[in-house]
Amino acid sequence: MTDCIDDATIIPLKGKDILSNSYIIRVLQVALLFCLLASTVDSLAQKKGFYRKKSTPKLAQSGDTFFIQFSMFHEKNQHITTNYRRGSLIPINTKVHYVSEKKNTIYFKVHGGDRKINVVNVKDYSGEDLSGVFKRTFSRKPVDLSGYTNSEQKNIKRGTVTMGMSKAAVICAIGYPPKHRTSSLKLNQWRYWKHRFGTFVVMFETDKVTKVVGLDK
Repeated sequence: MTDCIDDATIIPLKGKDILSNSYIIRVLQVALLFCLLASTVDSLAQKKGFYRKKSTPKLAQSGDTFFIQFSMFHEKNQHITTNYRRGSLIPINTKVHYVSEKKNTIYFKVHGGDRKINVVNVKDYSGEDLSGVFKRTFSRKPVDLSGYTNSEQKNIKRGTVTMGMSKAAVICAIGYPPKHRTSSLKLNQWRYWKHRFGTFVVMFETDKVTKVVGLDK
């Protein structure tokens, strides 16, 4: 009796035959199509706002009360962390109320006033992120000035520097020197900006001011 199918036509399938070049190309094409589809769906989801951005904690709640930690100047209701020494003075321990923050800016109001003043952080000059600027500028309690001499206290409140003041007193009086020119407060020369085109240098010996160069020019 003769078989209906010739034995020669029965060819066993081997692994190398299944994974032929055309088969691999087909699989890769399907995988690529899937990746493109997933990327498109993800992009559309982000545009439509389906993903929630990770929010950073607020620096404070609107209306919270703070006290300014050093005598600062502001021009047109703006204090930049370059710390220019011109404009209107806000003395140390001035009572203020936090309003909000946005990107690199903190907004606050002086107690009893309606004007919104903003502190703009230029990180290259402050060496701090916005949180760091907030912590060194605002405090829940007034700064205790009792440890400073009477002369230092007067200068701190006026926002001025004179011979004999300590480094801590100078910070209370005129704030922090821009970090791109004074890399460390351990240095004995601190360079400040009077305005956008002029600087002055406070010099120290054994933690006391011995000379101020360029302030009167």
